[in-house]
Amino acid sequence: MDIITVGINHKTGGVEVREKLAFSAEQITDLLPGLAEQESIEEALIISTCNRMEIYAVVDELNTAVVQIKDFLGKSRNINKSEFEDKLYVYHQPHSVSHLFEVASGLDSMVLGEKEILGQVKQAYALAEKTGSTSRILNRLLQTGFNIAKKVRRFTGIDQGSVSVGSVAVGLAQKIFGELKGKSVMIIGAGQMSEATARYLVDRGRVNIVVAGRTYEKAQALAGKFNGRAIAFEEHLKFLAEVDIVISATSAPRFLIRKEDIPAVMKKRRQRPVFFIDIAVPRNIDPEVNSLDNVYLYNIDDLKSVVVENISARQAQVVKGEKIIAQGTAEFMCWFNCLDLNPTITGLKEEFERIRHKELQESLSKIKNITDQQRQQMEGLSLRLMKQYFHTPATRLKECARQKGGYLYVEALRELFGLKKNGNEK
Repeated sequence: MDIITVGINHKTGGVEVREKLAFSAEQITDLLPGLAEQESIEEALIISTCNRMEIYAVVDELNTAVVQIKDFLGKSRNINKSEFEDKLYVYHQPHSVSHLFEVASGLDSMVLGEKEILGQVKQAYALAEKTGSTSRILNRLLQTGFNIAKKVRRFTGIDQGSVSVGSVAVGLAQKIFGELKGKSVMIIGAGQMSEATARYLVDRGRVNIVVAGRTYEKAQALAGKFNGRAIAFEEHLKFLAEVDIVISATSAPRFLIRKEDIPAVMKKRRQRPVFFIDIAVPRNIDPEVNSLDNVYLYNIDDLKSVVVENISARQAQVVKGEKIIAQGTAEFMCWFNCLDLNPTITGLKEEFERIRHKELQESLSKIKNITDQQRQQMEGLSLRLMKQYFHTPATRLKECARQKGGYLYVEALRELFGLKKNGNEK
């Protein structure tokens, strides 16, 4: 068995590629069971956020599974593999394990230490559990990851200050306008990201908040938390002329605001500047609106420049977090390797027995007039020799497999004796 990660994130691919590979919760629910039923895939889970799309899988045959996952992405997202294949990374354990821990802890985020990612990973796990796509290994991996993420946040200062995409977006708005007090802000979307963004806005200054959500009741509930105003989702264009800042964070698969929608809005605003922050993936706002006068648009990738200060200020905490993750990875790998320990020892014993039997039969065939007693004596001698030679490597393997880096001993023994992961098949 192997634990692998196949994914794309803000480091390897731009938003124009990531949005093509993004999954909504509904799409994950519909498509994940089909992925987990692939011939070489035992368990699977999909994490899809504004900054990443990653598939974690437990597989029987590594290379075949990677091909199947890439084919799944191309077919399910209706995109040619040539458009994304070179942007993907593929990790094998223990790297795939430590990577999951880094993601859950916020160490691999565009905004180091962001708080929302842990909730997003938990949501991805809940969807996988709901569809029956995870089992013993991924369940253990995710539960361990949640505990490590809590430990990283507890023993480091990684989550102090502006530690979410929403907070960075609000910080950018503050830099542009100088003073947010009295500004009108429309938030499109009533999910967790929208609520976090609204909270940062209120903390930074007295702003007037308008919320447009797909479900009016959810928009009302969110607006009510901040003394804001809820509007029907389809009325967001109508109210654009009344707001100074628009922050969009929905899972809509299409543009909600297009270039052709803006001229009439700007006319009503008498050309007063309007600032759009599109932190959705797929993007909600047509990037062409940025070409219009007095219209300023920033998408999720544009926020990277704002994050540089965040990264440099947290490097010392990153080192502490990495030590916690390294220890957690070693402990998980010890557990994982022990799953393969018994099949490996069984495979080794079967290989020794195959060699013993082959050599014994060849030797017996060369001896003329051998008696039954002599045959039994030779049989007994070969068995005793085999047990003596088998005892030490089997005992040492059990001891080493439970140590840090023990998986290397298990993998080395398989390689040396030509053992596959299940028994001694060549």
